[in-house]
Amino acid sequence: MEWIDLIIYVIIVIVLIKVIFIEWGQIDISNDNSRAVYYNFKLDENDDCSSLLDKMYGNSKYHTNTIIWRINLISAIIAGFILVYILYGKIPTSLHLVIAIIVIYTTLYLIYHFYGKHFALPSIKQIEDIKHEIAKNCI
Repeated sequence: MEWIDLIIYVIIVIVLIKVIFIEWGQIDISNDNSRAVYYNFKLDENDDCSSLLDKMYGNSKYHTNTIIWRINLISAIIAGFILVYILYGKIPTSLHLVIAIIVIYTTLYLIYHFYGKHFALPSIKQIEDIKHEIAKNCI
């Protein structure tokens, strides 16, 4: 392994660790983590029907509130290393790893957006319509 490969590997590992910690901090709602994306949607014993509907709607928007690039980057780095390692039977060069990460990242990103547009957003629209009907008829 050349020194440039080692430097690129160190950079990739640092980026991976940083992105994992950022992602974990924004999805972890335990211990009153106010940085969490869904912190404001936790149930409270004082919630009325209207706030429960708002929290249900807020939680249903998980797909649209998610930071897609971070999840895809974590997955691409891990999958890229495993894939290239399996293909070559040894630790890959940084060039092979970077190419694999870019291809996997792009593929995951496009799949995620396709899913969001064709499945998640219509579902969120239906939940929003249901929320308005409940609010109009039941509260």
